Amino acid sequence: MTHINNPFRVGVFEYEPDAYNCFRNLPTTDCQRPGFEMEVISLTMKILGWNWTLIDVQAKHNISKSFGQRLPNGTFSGLLGLLQSNTIDMSVPTMRITAERHQAALFSHPINFIKQIYITASPTQIDTRDFIFATLTLKEQLLDLLEEGKTWLTYYDETAPVCTLKSNCHKLEEVLKKRPIVVHTSQEKLIQEIKKGAVFYGSFDVDFFMSTINVWSRKHDLIAILDPREINTFSGFAFSLKQKRARDKFNQALSHLLRGLDSIAKSGGGGGYYSMKIPFSARFSRPITPSLSVNTHLKQLFFTYLIGLMVSVLVLIIEIGCGRAYFLHQFALFDSCFLLI
Repeated sequence: MTHINNPFRVGVFEYEPDAYNCFRNLPTTDCQRPGFEMEVISLTMKILGWNWTLIDVQAKHNISKSFGQRLPNGTFSGLLGLLQSNTIDMSVPTMRITAERHQAALFSHPINFIKQIYITASPTQIDTRDFIFATLTLKEQLLDLLEEGKTWLTYYDETAPVCTLKSNCHKLEEVLKKRPIVVHTSQEKLIQEIKKGAVFYGSFDVDFFMSTINVWSRKHDLIAILDPREINTFSGFAFSLKQKRARDKFNQALSHLLRGLDSIAKSGGGGGYYSMKIPFSARFSRPITPSLSVNTHLKQLFFTYLIGLMVSVLVLIIEIGCGRAYFLHQFALFDSCFLLI
């Protein structure tokens, strides 16, 4: 039977809202707002009474926001690689549970019901909204845009988007051969790439989506598009294959918290970590009240004056022209009568 390491090594990379702020201070120092999943980990460890330590995988192993992918030699990169090599005992954040990842790790009870999302820059023109969204509401349409070179994918590493619809899988592979994923390891650079026209992809808890198209970030003016035909999948904490006993005990303790996870997500840390994403259409549900501007009014008054002046000049010219024509006509009649006499 495998033993539980003491201290139990939890590998984490920063990922808001699940692990951020002062999470690196755990477990030796209290952190009021460490992130949703770090708060779940902290509570579970207290129930278990384990001695655990946090390993910042970005600082120690140069792994930033990469869950990892299978390499040609059968090993994995990223967090999965650390788990496979038994460098860490478990990892945070949670990741999508797939058959391929089971080759490198064990998984806890699922804590999220997730779906693939696509994040892109928000259109600035209201009247073009439906046209733009019509091209991105389904993965097939996104693949068409990728083929035509009208957009491209960007991510933290070269991990391809999850393909749950078999009809798209082959096409996705062929498209990525022609148009590789643009990789950026920092969130700032990813946002810059999105602003240029790229599409970022990821997964998110479907319970917090109210619509197919939702506001993702008001600060950066980004939207998240959910393909309703994509299959929902589970995500959970990953454990080293050598930590089956630890995983089982963790699951037992986690089961006591499952009913309270929603409360932690919405009100944990003093203000909540997750909130319902607002449908993008709601941004335009209220009428826009134009602001008053003295300069604008003066310009309008000046243009009105010019138009009135031009109309007046035109009327004057017409009157002069008509008057002259009438005078010449009357003079011609008088002259003809004079000749008859």
